[in-house]
Amino acid sequence: MLLIGLLFCQSRWTVDDDSRGADFADLPVAVAAAADGDVLLVRPGTYTHFHLAGKGLSIVGEGSVRVDKPGVAGQVTEISNVPEASPVLLEGLEFPGPADCEETRIRITGATTRATLIDVVAVGHLNICSAATSALSVSAAEVMLVRTTLTGGHGYVPFPNAGGDGGAALRATSGARVYLVQAMLPRARGGGGGGGAAGGPR
Repeated sequence: MLLIGLLFCQSRWTVDDDSRGADFADLPVAVAAAADGDVLLVRPGTYTHFHLAGKGLSIVGEGSVRVDKPGVAGQVTEISNVPEASPVLLEGLEFPGPADCEETRIRITGATTRATLIDVVAVGHLNICSAATSALSVSAAEVMLVRTTLTGGHGYVPFPNAGGDGGAALRATSGARVYLVQAMLPRARGGGGGGGAAGGPR
């Protein structure tokens, strides 16, 4: 009975970058307005990186959904300090590699944060920067990756055709727990090495 009551309390919201009969036109405002446990159904389009903190949401892409526009933290989506009883779901979203040199594409932090990524694609930066970057960074949180593909960014190339080390697709630190189910962590694009996972306990 309690579970049934919780399901009725959840709200479903639509997000559409063309604002065609949708509740919201972009993800940051939708994430800010939604209540704990709500579901955001995102229609095909290009959206802004967002910061989700203090509550659990399900953000589900319905088609080709690209999270590619710079947000408050640049081209990084951050999930932080979510209560343990409020899981986060990202499904069917793509975080393509931008031209900047930020350290990661998705950052998930907090000892109580629990997140599941299903059919998500994330790529580190595609520029030539002084340090290689990751697609996903997890610190202290617990994350499950299902049919998700992560690719590290380019590494530093001191001169043309020199190669350079690629960034790790996944970085796990501070006791993070990451579980992979049919997930792929290919070698960093254009790098001389990298790919896979890096960091502390995983």
